[in-house]
Amino acid sequence: MSSVVKKKSNSPTPSVGVIDVGSNTIKLLVAKAGATLPAEKINFLVEETRIGEGMTGHPPTIDPEAIARGSAAIARLVHAAANCDSICIVATSAVRDA
Repeated sequence: MSSVVKKKSNSPTPSVGVIDVGSNTIKLLVAKAGATLPAEKINFLVEETRIGEGMTGHPPTIDPEAIARGSAAIARLVHAAANCDSICIVATSAVRDA
């Protein structure tokens, strides 16, 4: 699962924020095209959320408290990436399957 939000930019080196939703942590990497490397890291943040904790059932379900923790962390990371030209959110299979 992924989602991309693009903004208009006139920047010669647009930045991108990538939020990775995992079962234990939610991470934000902000990067832009680098002069000598494929990408230059601008910022990297990690929120420990443990949203996979207590995941049970077939199909698996995520506990409502874990959803609240994950949602709050995503909101903080989206805010931290507010100056990016685009933001992409991806999720691990444990989250996608729930």
